[in-house]
Amino acid sequence: MLVRYIIVGIGLGLLCVIAAVISHCDLTEGCTGESQFSEAFDGLMENVFGTEGAGDTVKTKPIPPSSQPVKQSAKRPDIEAARPLPRENRPAIPVDSYSAGDQYDILQWNLVPFSSGSVDSVRTGGGIASAEGSLAISNGDYLIISGWAGHPAYGMRFRDVLFSLCGKVVGRAAVTASRPDVATAVHRNLARSGWTVRLAANHLPRCKEQVLQAWGVAPIGFNIFPLIGKTAIALSETAEPVSVRFQSRSAMLTPAQNGKAELKKITVSASALRLRKCGDTSCDVVGHIKAGQHDGFVLETVGQWSLFQIGEAVGWASNRYVAIQ
Repeated sequence: MLVRYIIVGIGLGLLCVIAAVISHCDLTEGCTGESQFSEAFDGLMENVFGTEGAGDTVKTKPIPPSSQPVKQSAKRPDIEAARPLPRENRPAIPVDSYSAGDQYDILQWNLVPFSSGSVDSVRTGGGIASAEGSLAISNGDYLIISGWAGHPAYGMRFRDVLFSLCGKVVGRAAVTASRPDVATAVHRNLARSGWTVRLAANHLPRCKEQVLQAWGVAPIGFNIFPLIGKTAIALSETAEPVSVRFQSRSAMLTPAQNGKAELKKITVSASALRLRKCGDTSCDVVGHIKAGQHDGFVLETVGQWSLFQIGEAVGWASNRYVAIQ
């Protein structure tokens, strides 16, 4: 029985020694060969038994290449994540401003001095809002502007809003957002008159008087109408290098692309066709058109009603009493 206990004790001791040698290899970043394994064993024997060269009597088997520990440099995931991406690898910020090569003279349009909408909010991408009609912005940032657009007297809807600075058209916004407040307060036909635009600072031209103006574009023809709310923009004088990229998502809109207003032959069958402020019999009457054929424009059609301009008269009329050629 005593012999059995001695044999078991010797076996357990050898297992502990082997485990300690392996642990010593791990702590020294890996024993990759017979000599390194022997050195690790010798070091362990010296620390445990106070002897030198204890490993000389032990024949170690080389560690197979597939099981050799691989030394790896320590990595800090938090530092890697915080390191900024190179400029060319960063996703571009979508904006509605035109690059310098796509900008053109605002006077290509016919500027009608009749306010048809409003700029409600101007702020930078960083969240700084305009104060008393002015705003400072640096390269690498962008403007976020929102408002509504549409003819307040007759409810003529605009598809687009243009923006001018230094006499140039610098951007475009689509008029698509819901504005029930405008429909209630201004005209029932302007329920979808809202818009929002992003203009990159480094796309904008520099000049002595940097005043940004928004314009509502008539659905046909070359007329554009100013929106209430000019903003004085303080921009950098030079186009400094920026660490962000911008990509325009808005196609150019020129007078030719908007389409020339086409004169129509409008035949009125009623003895005195009523022109109304909006497309409904409950809307106020704003004028009359006599029976017969007239030259005029169809500005918009909603259901069974159309907005006509015949001479100086403008208003909505029921299509039941009108033939258009």
